Amino acid sequence: MSYATAAQVKAYYGSLNFAQLTADSGTAPNDSAILAAATDQSAVMDGYLMGRYTCPITTPANVLGVLSAHCCRLTIHSLFQGRLMAEQYGSVTTDRDITIAWLKDISQGKTSIPGQTEPAAPSTATGDLIGGGMPQVFGIIDENPF
Repeated sequence: MSYATAAQVKAYYGSLNFAQLTADSGTAPNDSAILAAATDQSAVMDGYLMGRYTCPITTPANVLGVLSAHCCRLTIHSLFQGRLMAEQYGSVTTDRDITIAWLKDISQGKTSIPGQTEPAAPSTATGDLIGGGMPQVFGIIDENPF
C-alpha cells in the first residue's frame, strides 16, 4: 500500500515538470513511475513505523494526510535522485531529511502517531536476552593487527 498516489504527489509539488523526472521521452508524466516511487517510499516509511505500529497505517484520515505529505516528500527526492539531480535542489534534500528525522523520532519513541495503538513492549521477566547476543562481525579494521 502506498501512502500517496501519483495524483497526490503531483498536487503536492504542482509546479514541477514531472515528465522530466519520470518519462524517458515525451512530455507526459509517467504516473506508473511516480506510483512505483511512492510505493517504494511507503515501504521505507513502514520500516521506521513497524517497530511501534501495525503497518500499513490505514486510519484515521488526518493521520493518513500527514503520512501522505511525508510520502510525497520522499517520493520527490527519490525521483530527483533517479535523475541524479537531488543534490542540485537543496529543498528536496532538506524535505527528505526532515521526514527521515521525524520517522526516526517515531521509531525511537520520541514522538508518536495519534490514533495508533502501540504494541506491548516485550517482556524480559524470564531473563531472556533480547538482541545483542551475537558478537560483532563488522567494525573498525585494525590496520596493523600484530
